[in-house]
Amino acid sequence: MIYEKLKDKNFEIVSVAQDTNGVKDAGPWITAAKPTYTALIDEKHEVSKLYNMVNVPTGVWIDEQGRIVRPNEVAFVDDRFKTFSGLDSEPYLTALKDWVEKGSKSAYAMSEERLREKLAVGNPEFAMAAAEFGLGEYLYKAGRGAEAIPHFKEAQRLNPKSWSYKRQAYALSAEKDYGTTFREEVQKAGGSKTVYAAPDMAEYKKGTAGGAQNGGPERKVAGTVITSEREPAARITLPATTQYVGADRWVLYDVADCEIQVFVEADAEKKVKRLYWVQFEGYVPTRPELRHEYDSPRHAKLGGLDFFVDTWVRPSDAPTKPGSDREHVTMLLWSKGYTLPAGMMDVRLVHLLDESTRKELMIIYGEDVSATGFTAAELNEDGKAPAKWAEIEKGLIERAKQKVGILALH
Repeated sequence: MIYEKLKDKNFEIVSVAQDTNGVKDAGPWITAAKPTYTALIDEKHEVSKLYNMVNVPTGVWIDEQGRIVRPNEVAFVDDRFKTFSGLDSEPYLTALKDWVEKGSKSAYAMSEERLREKLAVGNPEFAMAAAEFGLGEYLYKAGRGAEAIPHFKEAQRLNPKSWSYKRQAYALSAEKDYGTTFREEVQKAGGSKTVYAAPDMAEYKKGTAGGAQNGGPERKVAGTVITSEREPAARITLPATTQYVGADRWVLYDVADCEIQVFVEADAEKKVKRLYWVQFEGYVPTRPELRHEYDSPRHAKLGGLDFFVDTWVRPSDAPTKPGSDREHVTMLLWSKGYTLPAGMMDVRLVHLLDESTRKELMIIYGEDVSATGFTAAELNEDGKAPAKWAEIEKGLIERAKQKVGILALH
């Protein structure tokens, strides 16, 4: 995490969650992230109004004298959302580190002239939009949600560039109240990669951050077949009914080279019925002490390879660990217009490549749990039908083994 690397150099981060429902909605995410820096919640979106922030994540650099060094700009500090946003975090991180080291002498510290160009002159309509949004928030908190909707709509009309207005308004009521959805609005704008403007890093030269940079996905996909030339050398075949969603590759938690290939079976509205998540992972050489550890007593053979077997049921709105492989899969699905059902039941198959247990092939096969007649909550241990899970689980494992074909190439 960038803060841990820079905190001893007179550097601080203050994160501010912009959420009308305050701790109720933002709290679980902050708790899951376990931040070591200051984390605040802004129920009235005051920070967004003061700094003219229209999307998240947005960053502002402020020096020791309280002066703005760089105004609001998109601020991704890792690559967990790269597939969704299309932005690489390296330029921003390089600039941030340079500023922390050099202060006002950094090439990334904007001059007063450039700051004046970047800082937007007050727009009367934007000010009216903030007022309309604030009135909508007041009515919502007063229990008058239906009356709040026209004001949220007007705020969006007056400041159409604010994705934060859309995101918050839709979260406070049914999207149908607006005749559209957040996803549809993103697609109208040209897709997820158009709603995040890259920071102005004209001074940046690729490679100045130092260190080896991870390449893109290296496994090849043809139809429903994944071909891996190494680790392991294998051909993985999925059912002809699957649709390819896409791939992503990044350094997971700064310790593992991780590549995912994602397929689905979905209905005409892109609601996922079955998920096929194939992951190739190995710890980076700079962390030789790390090992993969699995203790499941259950095993399965696929293509002559031994796999550990685990299963679970999970509500799709359950908190997801920031930066996790699951978060990358979810964002990849979202960026391509797919939605998950209310609950999924999953089988995880893990093959450790050798005795060092530093590299693995992981395959997760998931199904819409509603096909069982139960919800994820009902099938969990503290639900009303946990006794049904053993039989359901047995069939799920068998279907996973039937649907995923593996052929070792060497």
